[in-house]
Amino acid sequence: MHIEQIINKDHLRDPNRGFTLVELVIVLVLTSILAGSMSVFMSYPILAYTNILHRAELVDSAELALRRIVRDIERAVPNSVRVKTSGSTVAIEMLNAVDGARYRAQPPGNPLNFSGTTTGFDIIGNFQAATSLTPPAGGFRLVIYNIGAYSGTPDSPVAGENVYSLSGAAGPNPPAGSVVITPTTSAVALVSGVPNDSVTITPGIQFAFASPENRLYVADTPVTYICSPNPANPSQGTLYRYHSYSITQVQSTSAPIGSTSAQVAKNVSACSFNYAPGAPQRNGIVTLNLTLTKRGESSVLLLQSQVNNSP
Repeated sequence: MHIEQIINKDHLRDPNRGFTLVELVIVLVLTSILAGSMSVFMSYPILAYTNILHRAELVDSAELALRRIVRDIERAVPNSVRVKTSGSTVAIEMLNAVDGARYRAQPPGNPLNFSGTTTGFDIIGNFQAATSLTPPAGGFRLVIYNIGAYSGTPDSPVAGENVYSLSGAAGPNPPAGSVVITPTTSAVALVSGVPNDSVTITPGIQFAFASPENRLYVADTPVTYICSPNPANPSQGTLYRYHSYSITQVQSTSAPIGSTSAQVAKNVSACSFNYAPGAPQRNGIVTLNLTLTKRGESSVLLLQSQVNNSP
């Protein structure tokens, strides 16, 4: 056997022998092929998982926003919900009620007088929360039997029959000067007492109608939700809540003057609010539709809420 052959055999048996460049290249090529094959199979599950997270985020945001609107609607003074659309912007407004009670209609005690000016009256029992709350800047407003009548459009509330009217009734029915909500010029005080609480109004007013169920609502300020979608650039679309502003006869589709705002949702690409007032035989219905879009994913959520308009 030649010496060269012996050396080569010994070299093959050498445990410290390294890899050749060819062997390294072959390993790298095979590893790349395997990694590429695995990435094809793994990319789809990872992409699906990411998309599910994005959709869940949008659904949670949309549901939270709509539930917030519904909560305010459920607390609203009966027949105070109204909707207005201007271009792609839509607004829904309601008058927030912080408490409710039943006024005393007959003696004993101090009943509420509907035949003339009243400066105070007793309620049945006690207020649940109003006497412990801090009144808003303009004070609490009392509402009795708001029927929410309009003369044509929601920007024309009927005086003496709608909380959004800034004047008293013209008469004769309801009586001239009467109202369904205490004006800002009359200070309302809720007085705790035993066995019942009472109300004082200074200067006195005349309420337009007696409630068949003797219902009384204590309101603070209106609440407005304004949705401004942007289909071309959803990241610029918003839904805002506004509160702590004065009642206005004409509903606004922009930020009410003097209001406090909070963003409820972003990435809004489409939205619509619809309100069916209902009838004596059935409740009103508010239909809320909100579409949020982010990273090419869209979530469409529709929610309906019944509105108990029995004043």
